Amino acid sequence: MDMYHNPNGTFYFKNLLVAYHGGGYDGCFWEWNYFSYDKYGKFHNILTTGRNGIKTESEAMNTVLNPVDGTHVYDLMDPAQVNDFQENHNDGQVVAIVEALNTDKYGEYDGDIYFECQKCHEKVDHGPFDPISIGGQLTVQTERRLCEDCYYTVQCSYCGEDDDDCDKHDGLCDYCWGKKIKYILSSFSDEDVRILSYDPATNQYQTEEPDLSDITFDYYLVQADLRGEFHYRYYIVDAASEKEAMNDVDNFLSHKALLKAWTLREGLEEIGKWVDDMNFREAA
Repeated sequence: MDMYHNPNGTFYFKNLLVAYHGGGYDGCFWEWNYFSYDKYGKFHNILTTGRNGIKTESEAMNTVLNPVDGTHVYDLMDPAQVNDFQENHNDGQVVAIVEALNTDKYGEYDGDIYFECQKCHEKVDHGPFDPISIGGQLTVQTERRLCEDCYYTVQCSYCGEDDDDCDKHDGLCDYCWGKKIKYILSSFSDEDVRILSYDPATNQYQTEEPDLSDITFDYYLVQADLRGEFHYRYYIVDAASEKEAMNDVDNFLSHKALLKAWTLREGLEEIGKWVDDMNFREAA
């Protein structure tokens, strides 16, 4: 941490971020508060709360020069210290602080200030939301350290919940995807669709219905013409390829049907059973 001197004998800091124990409400021992010094040495009180929150620049200077347990002083020009900042603090606060420091409101800094997205691992300077303040205080709007693109791949387009499998489920969380698949399957008669699985313990195929939320776009839909007269039955199969899915159904049916296979989404669209999100919302 470097100190810079003014001609009048005073000194200042540059490119620093300081995290300390603020707060001190009734029933709350402490919470993270933050202030910074920009590249010109100007002090910015980014987030201060409770009776322990810093109110003046002289208090901030004393915190840097005489840190107590729980105070972290980060040189924003040192990548190792920027990484320490990300690891030491709540993900939502990390995103909010990085976003704030990249706006004019909290000064300018000599280098790039970033966080690493937990999903794509890119270094980015902005999360999914613009930083906002309520009552002059920075407000945390997300709980995860994600860039804007990745944030919307883990947020359910139906209920808004976070789920890392949304990109496997047409933008839906496990719960809503299961609800949607159940709705789609309800449009088949009982005899028209089966979910085929293989039990390696018994070396047998079975059609007991698994948890619907387990079904992803990695599954295949196999059409079986049981009589050779366009009397179709459909099997949803977890397989590595269309060929493997057809082999599973072929073995289960003992080679008694003409088969055709698609990926699950393509197959449901092909036979007119797929519903888009708007129809699903209206039906749910």
